[in-house]
Amino acid sequence: MRRLLCLLLLSAAPASALAQSSQFGILDLGHPYRGASVAALGTGGSFASFDGTSTLNPASISSLGGLTATFSVLGEWRSWQSPDGNASLRDSRFPSFMVGGPIRKSRFVVGIGFSSYADRDYDAFRTDTVTLGGQRVAVFDSIGATGGISDIRGVVAWRPSPEWVIAVGLHLLPGSNRVRVRRTFPDTSFQSISSRSELSYNSFGIDIGVIRRIGSTLLLAASVRSDGEAKQQVDSLAKTRIDLPYTFSAAALVRPSPKIQLAVQGVYRTWSGANSDLLRMGVPGSRNSFDLSTGVELKTHKSGDQLPFRLGLHYSQLPFSLDQGVYPDEFGLSAGTGIRFARGRGAIEASLEEVFRSDNGGRKERATIVSLQVMLRP
Repeated sequence: MRRLLCLLLLSAAPASALAQSSQFGILDLGHPYRGASVAALGTGGSFASFDGTSTLNPASISSLGGLTATFSVLGEWRSWQSPDGNASLRDSRFPSFMVGGPIRKSRFVVGIGFSSYADRDYDAFRTDTVTLGGQRVAVFDSIGATGGISDIRGVVAWRPSPEWVIAVGLHLLPGSNRVRVRRTFPDTSFQSISSRSELSYNSFGIDIGVIRRIGSTLLLAASVRSDGEAKQQVDSLAKTRIDLPYTFSAAALVRPSPKIQLAVQGVYRTWSGANSDLLRMGVPGSRNSFDLSTGVELKTHKSGDQLPFRLGLHYSQLPFSLDQGVYPDEFGLSAGTGIRFARGRGAIEASLEEVFRSDNGGRKERATIVSLQVMLRP
């Protein structure tokens, strides 16, 4: 019975879901993290390849001018529509933490940190009928999960010349989903059944990044990352393996004047490698995803980094879905700013995003996301 309930968890497409993370990731590995800091999110994510507190390109850590510690928090208000009903939800997360800075009298910058890789928190419900004793019996299933996959990162960046930065990052990707399944019967002559299980994940990744400065007005960045295979185990059931993606990113940042910065960035992830693994588990598969973002930062204060004004937008193809072959897209608008205090040793960055997700199956999401990041420089 326990095995049957676990298979129900992995294969059931719920009739309705109350998802703390996006509904478009509840049947697969979860909703992927974009690797952008709060400051970068204010520009649609387009500054992530150059921002030292983002995790997308390891070479970006070279922008930290001194020892820096950061901590972020996110609040999200989401409304969604589906053929089975509508809902409004609220969520809060702590998506990242990092400590890093340059090594004195050297050309190296190092850092360690923690961030989300994929979030999978939800409660889902469905009604169905099953055959028991030769007759059809109505059932009510409730399925829920809490957890996801985390990214523990260490990075070393080297600046061989003022024009170049080369960096390598190592990633541990542990994770777990604490799942619960309960089946009840409107007919009280049948006893309800329930089960609690834990899905555990483990993988290892590596990434390489570069940043090239051309003159005083142009920066170019590129990175490639491999996350290997995630080993998944459901309690005592046999282990399975899920291919995690390669990630390729490229970005350009231009400074046409001392007060204006513009950036454009593209990120491509090969999530289709997990498609056959997910289909064997009985859940909808995956596709390769693409993220394109652009944004601007305007310096409004004579100190340069006090109360900048940021604007951005992004478009993403999401890798997971609720129906086979029906994949969602995401479009977002964002704004942000930041303040410095304690003579520049402290900072608070803020961003506001309005995100729209939809697929061709009649499902839509609209989310308002407020993110805050505290930075301290001892």
